[in-house]
Amino acid sequence: MNKHKPIKYEIVSITNKNFAIWKPIPNKDYLSLGNIYSKKYPSKYLIRTIPKKMCELSNIKNKIISNKVSSNDKGYELWSIQNSDLFICNNLNNYNIDYIKNVYKLKSNYLTIEKKCYIKNTKYY
Repeated sequence: MNKHKPIKYEIVSITNKNFAIWKPIPNKDYLSLGNIYSKKYPSKYLIRTIPKKMCELSNIKNKIISNKVSSNDKGYELWSIQNSDLFICNNLNNYNIDYIKNVYKLKSNYLTIEKKCYIKNTKYY
């Protein structure tokens, strides 16, 4: 069994154009650091989850967007995560403060480059 694959996906929210925002549900001691936007149920082979030991607790930084879907649907918010390029989606219909308080990012020592890559540029095509 590959523990890096998500067990399943849960819908966090639905956009105005009927795309679902899916949250990957990881195995024990693994974390999902992002969401998937798709009209169909995503494949478990699409992404990998991260071992919890490679992550650290972080905080939300700013609200990127707030989107009300309809008069019956309060919509969702996207929040940036401090010191990370990632963001988190929060459903406003079943607002869960713990969900946006327990956000993670990769530990910074896992973001360094092990071996430098030689890049050659050209102006001629």
